[in-house]
Amino acid sequence: MNFLLPDQVALLAECIHPRYRAYVLVQAYGGLRSGEMAALKPAQVDLTEGRIEVISSVSEVGGRLIWGPPKSHRG
Repeated sequence: MNFLLPDQVALLAECIHPRYRAYVLVQAYGGLRSGEMAALKPAQVDLTEGRIEVISSVSEVGGRLIWGPPKSHRG
């Protein structure tokens, strides 16, 4: 796996369309899986507390989106 360095993350967030900056930063530093990021809804993001509640995940199976619970620490 290849990982971006913090200065590379900052450069990407600066260069990308402003609409996607928060996505880049949360994906880089939040530790969420791609399916968890895709399933996030605005009500699950608390900017005041700096908290994201991960309650679901979505994946594509056979061309269909399948919604379910996030993967547990045991999974």
